[in-house]
Amino acid sequence: MEVFSEIVTLGSEGDRVSLRDIFTLFQRVAGDHVDSLNLGRAYFDAIGAAWVLTSEHMVVTAMPAPGQTVKVSTWPGDTKFALFPRYFLLEDLEGNELIGAGSLWSIMDLKARKILYPEQSGVSVTGIVTGRETPLAKTVRSVKSEPVLDMTVTAADIDVNGHMNNAVYLDWLEQVLGGDFFAAGGAVKELTITYKKELLLGDTARIRIARDESALTMQGLHEDKTAFSVAVAF
Repeated sequence: MEVFSEIVTLGSEGDRVSLRDIFTLFQRVAGDHVDSLNLGRAYFDAIGAAWVLTSEHMVVTAMPAPGQTVKVSTWPGDTKFALFPRYFLLEDLEGNELIGAGSLWSIMDLKARKILYPEQSGVSVTGIVTGRETPLAKTVRSVKSEPVLDMTVTAADIDVNGHMNNAVYLDWLEQVLGGDFFAAGGAVKELTITYKKELLLGDTARIRIARDESALTMQGLHEDKTAFSVAVAF
């Protein structure tokens, strides 16, 4: 097993690269990697399953600029029960680290909407250690305040697995942060997101928020259960 890398030129629309842009890029490159291992969509369509993201922890040294050409690398860690660690590294072409991320993935039976263990899916991945792994996500603390807004899943939010795309949660986060945050030069330096319960078309998440000058925690509840939690440090 080797590190898988691609050279990518980021989209030039708008005046900044969004958190969703980074998550979408990481997902695409991860997909390219598993395709190269014959563990992509063709394999999982045959067994009625799919890769699903469970959590991700991202550390931002510097956000890339729109139109910038960067190197994106990804590699797997050792499988932990039904969890498959995957790491990402985004660098400029001089080798300076911009963003690192550590994520956990599972395999979901799309009919039963349940997680499969490796012996059930037939998937075996050999992990590697590079010394550049970003730590995996830790538990995000619960927000105790009352919900302050509702967000509803639309048809545009749904991915090929039938639930809200992982990256759309970052759109919701940026809505909560507000345009003034970025307009004033605000930047996210660290982000952790955990997915507890999938959101489907038409589902409404009730959003709890805790915020101070250096951090924000956002918790989404559906049917009184935590669907996702995201924490950012500024």
